[in-house]
Order: sequence, then C-alpha cells, then structure tokens
Amino acid sequence: MHSARRVSTYILIVGLLVAVPSFAFAQPLPSPWINQDVGSTGAAGSASYGSGTFTVRGSGADIWDVADAFQFVYQPLSGDGQIIARVLSVQNTNTYAKAGVMLRESLTAGSRHVILDALPGGAIEFRRADLDVDGFDWGSASNPFTYGGVVHPSLPSFAAASGLEMHGIRISHSTCFETFDVPNPPPSTVPPQEMTLTAGCNAVDAGVALPNIDDVFTGAAPDLGAFERGMPPLSFGPR
Repeated sequence: MHSARRVSTYILIVGLLVAVPSFAFAQPLPSPWINQDVGSTGAAGSASYGSGTFTVRGSGADIWDVADAFQFVYQPLSGDGQIIARVLSVQNTNTYAKAGVMLRESLTAGSRHVILDALPGGAIEFRRADLDVDGFDWGSASNPFTYGGVVHPSLPSFAAASGLEMHGIRISHSTCFETFDVPNPPPSTVPPQEMTLTAGCNAVDAGVALPNIDDVFTGAAPDLGAFERGMPPLSFGPR
C-alpha cells in the first residue's frame, strides 16, 4: 500500500473463538483497539482482552468473494507498520473458519485487503483480495459470476457491472499449475500442495508489485498467487 493511503491492521475472526485462559480476567479492549462486525454476519460479534490475550467471537459466512462477513478487532494505520500475533486456538465451526492478521483498506464488506490466517486444521493461508489483478478458472460453467443478484457469463461482463476485477484474467488450472490436486469442491479436504506456476501460464508476470508484500520477483512483474515462479516456496511458523 502507498504510505498516503489509510489502511487498518486487524486481529480477525470468522465464525470462531480465540480463547483466553480460564484464569484471565476479561476487560474492555485497550486503546487504540476497536471492534465491530463487518458485512452481514447474522449474529453480533464481541471482543475482550485480558492477561495479554484477545478473545474474539464472531459470525459470518467467510472472508471471500465480493462481500466479507466477520468480526474485527482493529486499529487505524497510516504508512508502514508491523503487527505480531500468536493464534492460541481456532474453534472448528467450519473448515474455512480463520483467525489471523489483516491489512484492510476500509471497513466495507467489499474492501481490498491482504490476510495471513490460520485454519482449524492447522493450515496457513496468505491471501490478498481485490487488488484488481486476479486469475480465475471457471471451467465449463456458463454463468460463473453473480453480482447484485445478476449472473454474468464472463469476466469482462462481471467487471463492467461491478467495477471489480477490471484487470482480472482467465486462467486454466490444467495448464497453469505444476501441482494441482483438488479432488472435490469445497468444503472437502484438500491435500497439502504447492501451486507453482508453469512457464507458459498467463498468470506469470501478471501481478502488481506491492511494497513489502510481493516486491521481490523474478520476471517483469510479480506472478499471480502466493508462489513466485523461480523463488523458494513461502514458509510460515517455527522452522
């Protein structure tokens, strides 16, 4: 993000609980932390603090697609910044429940953001959402996009109607990834894999360089996705 743009840093929860030890006394959030629900969550969330631990309870469908729904604990951030958090637990309310840290441009449901989170099964996700340059594979689906209750047969049609993904591209998982093993649609279990791009994939060099996020790359521009072709795979956690 450019330093002139105002973004916010968050500890976030989607349909899960980060537990405070039983001996900790829950207190209001310390300044400058604030909490609120973002998007249509269905049930009101809450947050408290005690003995150095945040407890966050929230509902919501997911952080995904064009409208997120979850509980935030956040504070404003202008310019460069750093946040370090340890996820003590994630209640397994759903395979895709998540807890982690996020930089988000605004508190609207469709805001652009970048997130590093932990799932109930122990997997780690790094995602960036609507940076306007994403790759999509919808196979043989005739109407792959829905926005505002209207279906759209193509990415240009969706972009024109929504104002989103104006520079998104269509890719093919069968030719773009060196490894791709997703046996069934969500919420089925997906085996661990590294989705490294092949040399001929149109997602190579199709990204946008973001300072301190993906500004180290091997070609003319960053690749789409979490794995830069020609670079070592990302590594998170103790090692």
